[in-house]
Amino acid sequence: MAKSRTNKSNLFRAFEQSNQPIYLLDGDRNVIFCNQALADWMGYPIEAITAWQCDFHSELTPSRDSAPDSSREVVETKSERLVANQLCPPLNVLSGEAGSFWISRGLEGGSLEFRQARCQPLVGLEEKPLVLVFVDAMSSDQAAVFSSEQPLDPE
Repeated sequence: MAKSRTNKSNLFRAFEQSNQPIYLLDGDRNVIFCNQALADWMGYPIEAITAWQCDFHSELTPSRDSAPDSSREVVETKSERLVANQLCPPLNVLSGEAGSFWISRGLEGGSLEFRQARCQPLVGLEEKPLVLVFVDAMSSDQAAVFSSEQPLDPE
């Protein structure tokens, strides 16, 4: 039993100390773990990020959150909820398939920085899979950056 606990501690410590942003979602899309690299990249403290639930929605107007999930710590504003939703992987990943998606964060001046995120569902632990997400650890000059005035080219 001690060996198993040591292995778990070593794995958890490796995730915590990694320079690569890493987070873990439970089956209800709650962020249950994130490391300091993700907190630094997103610009929010770990305590805030691990209070988030990721959802899909298209509302773009920041305003007070009118219907917070009472089972979780309240996400203060809809703009913060929009940031939280950037962490939500695609539905196929939430259904148990490995995959990848683009994750973004807002920069000063309204620009967005995009990085590739790779997801590994951990199936069999619960009814709904946990999802472990690794965000590519690239420097800012390697990441795709788009300003609000720069349209995305569909090609």
